[in-house]
Amino acid sequence: MALQEAGSTRTRGGAGRYARAEAAAAEFTRYFRQEVRGRRGGDGGDLLTLLVRARDGGAPLTEDGIVGTCVHLLSAGHETTTNFLSKAVLALRAHPEVLDALRGAPGPAPGAVEELLRYDGPVQAVTRWAYEDTRLGGLDVPRGSRVVALLGSANRDPARFPDPDVLDVGRPADRHLGFGLGIHYCLGAALARAEAEIGLRTLLDGLPGLGLGGQRVDYADDMVFHGPLRLVLDLSGRP
Repeated sequence: MALQEAGSTRTRGGAGRYARAEAAAAEFTRYFRQEVRGRRGGDGGDLLTLLVRARDGGAPLTEDGIVGTCVHLLSAGHETTTNFLSKAVLALRAHPEVLDALRGAPGPAPGAVEELLRYDGPVQAVTRWAYEDTRLGGLDVPRGSRVVALLGSANRDPARFPDPDVLDVGRPADRHLGFGLGIHYCLGAALARAEAEIGLRTLLDGLPGLGLGGQRVDYADDMVFHGPLRLVLDLSGRP
C-alpha cells in the first residue's frame, strides 16, 4: 500500500514515496470523513457507527480522531494479513510434507496459523520506550531510552521453542509474539486469526498445485513490516 511507504522502516523508494503516501492518506481521509458524516444518527452495529454514536453521546472523540483511527486500523490490518498469507505460502512450499498434512486435515488449522506466525511473522520488530531505568542483557537501559524489540528473533528463541528453526504445526505455539504481548497486544488479533485461517484453508482447497512449480518474489524494502511486495507462482509443475 502506498500509505506504508511513508514509514520510517522503509529502506528505499526515494523522495517520491512520501508524495505517494501523502496522496493515499488524503484519499483515505476524505473517504472516512464522508463515512463518519453519513453515520450520524445511525443505528448500525459496525465499528464506525459505534464510534460516531459514542462521540455524539458525549465521549471524548473528535471527527479527526475517528478518521485517523479508521485509517490506521485499515492500513495496519491489510498489510499484516496479506504478508502473513504470502509468507505462509512460501513456508509451505519450502516444506511440502507440512503442506500435504494441512491439505489433508479437515476444517481450518488454527495451530498451523499460530506456528506460521511464530516461524516467520509479518511484523519483525516493534519500538518501545523504557518506562524506568533497567538492566537487560548486561546493558544499562536508562528511562526514556528507545528500545527496538526483535519479535522475529524472540519467536526463534530455543529457550522457549525447541528446534525453533523447524516448521512444526503440531507444536503448541502459544505465547509467540506475532501479535505482541501485554498492554500492546494487537487490537485486531481475533479478526486477523479468522482471516488467516479462512485464507489459508481457501488456498489449500482452491489451489491443488500450490506446492508445484517455481516462484518469483519481490520483497518490500521494509525492516519491520516484512513480506512480499509481489509473489508470482507457477503452478504448472515446472521447476
